[in-house]
Order: sequence, then C-alpha cells, then structure tokens
Amino acid sequence: MATPKTQPHHVNIAGTTYYTKLLVSDELVGASVEYYTTNGDYGDEVVSIYINEGARKNITLSAGDIENVTESSREVKITYDGKKSVTMPKSGYLLVNGKTVTPAKKYFDAFKSGSITFVDNGSGKYEVAHMTMLLQSVIEGVNAEKETVVLRYDNQTIKLEDVDVYEVYLNNKASELSALTSGMAVGIACDSFTVSSGVITYNYTNAELIRLYASDNVTEGVV
Repeated sequence: MATPKTQPHHVNIAGTTYYTKLLVSDELVGASVEYYTTNGDYGDEVVSIYINEGARKNITLSAGDIENVTESSREVKITYDGKKSVTMPKSGYLLVNGKTVTPAKKYFDAFKSGSITFVDNGSGKYEVAHMTMLLQSVIEGVNAEKETVVLRYDNQTIKLEDVDVYEVYLNNKASELSALTSGMAVGIACDSFTVSSGVITYNYTNAELIRLYASDNVTEGVV
C-alpha cells in the first residue's frame, strides 16, 4: 500500500486509488496486502482488505526491550535482546501514535512505555514501523457525558469531544468512556506531540486521534 494514506474513503494500493467504506488502519500502510473489490457506484470499490502475513516477518518490541539506539545520516539502528538489531532507513516511515514522522533517534529516546512493530515489506527490509508511545498516568475523574478525563498528578483535563477519533480500552479490551473510574491507571497515546531531551509532551487540543489504555488490575504486595 502507498504511504501516506489518501483522502477519506479512498485507499491507494500499488499505485491505484480505490473507493472504500472500510476503516484503513495504520498497520496496513506499507504492508503487503490482499484485497477484494466489487463494481460499486464509484467504480471499483475495495470491500475487503487484510495483510498478507505470509509475505513478511514483523518484529514487535516493548519499550523495555530496546537496549540501544544509534543514528547515522542514512538510518536508525535499534538493538534488542543482546546482539539482535533492526535497521530503519531515514527514507522510511515511523508512525508514532498514528502520526507519520521521519525515523530518528529522538523518538526512541522518549519511548519509555508502549510497543513498536517493525513491518517487513516482504523483502526483509523494515521501512515502516508503528510506535505506540504511551504517557502513563492515573485517572482522577471522568465525565462520560461531557467526554472529559481528568488526570491526577498534573490535574490536566483531556477534552475528547474536540477530538476527531478517540478509542478507549479497559484491561486490553475495547470499552466505553463510561467504564473508566477514578484511580485507574491509564496509558495515553496522542497523535499531537513534541519530543525534546527524551521527553514527549502531548497537545490534546490539536489532537486528531487519542487512545486511552486503562486498567483496573491491582497487584498486592508487602513493602
């Protein structure tokens, strides 16, 4: 598939733009796909699309798995699990929380929580990666009717009603905002951000996509 994505309700596959009613996920961008079309009102319409898993060998790492990152003028090299490594060219595409950026070491320096998937394009090269960079916090309060979430430590309010798309997950399952309560741990992924000196800062006001990964699992122990 082409990168970046085309206009809404269209998808570019191998240089041809098709009409579609499907939601094209970020993971499809840059991947080898199989798709089916039908003759619709706007010509050929893609009605089914999925990744050709047999054509690639993806690598998925958590933030804690990454041991070292080096950068040159042409590529970024990520070392993990001892001597294993994966290399991304600067000409590739790094999608951080859904936002496409040029691969750079600074994003990995700020990558303290979350996961990243390096996408094999079918030839053993990793030109696309999807990073979910999470900011960890605790929920202070939720107003489902007004679509707002207040974070405990900095008393920051996230106004989700102003966001184009937001998604809520509770204990790794799709959920609703009304299911979240005060005291829950939450990881936040936002597509509007700045990165400086190893720290990511979100701008919720300008966000187009926000994902909330909440958990009510409590672990007991002795201190």
